[in-house]
Amino acid sequence: MLDTSIFYVFIITFNLFMTTFITTFIKVANYLLDNKKLIRLLTSDKEDPTFLNKIGGIFESIWIDKKVVIIPNIPKRYAFAVLSGMLTSLIGEWIRSDFEETPEQFSQIAVYMTKELPKSLVAKYEKKD
Repeated sequence: MLDTSIFYVFIITFNLFMTTFITTFIKVANYLLDNKKLIRLLTSDKEDPTFLNKIGGIFESIWIDKKVVIIPNIPKRYAFAVLSGMLTSLIGEWIRSDFEETPEQFSQIAVYMTKELPKSLVAKYEKKD
């Protein structure tokens, strides 16, 4: 069974991280929108197919720098891969939709999706025991 104290430390740390993440993600979304012609070019089929993965790598380095706590028994590399993969997929979809939502709206969607993920991982651990 998942130790309750570890769970609460994780939730508190994650909530503090999310506060910083929201502010940072809005800045990233604004940058992407402000440079949408270049971003469209960089993400086109004719250009570097790893461009979005590089953005995911930036998120991973921020999480490592901020010492984000990952649920016990999950190697960080997998947790970061899930989170960065999800965010880069969302960013790619936002670019393909021609930046339909405002950066703030898009950030709310991304943050909501990211914030819900740990709850599902915790639920799986609780059901395991």
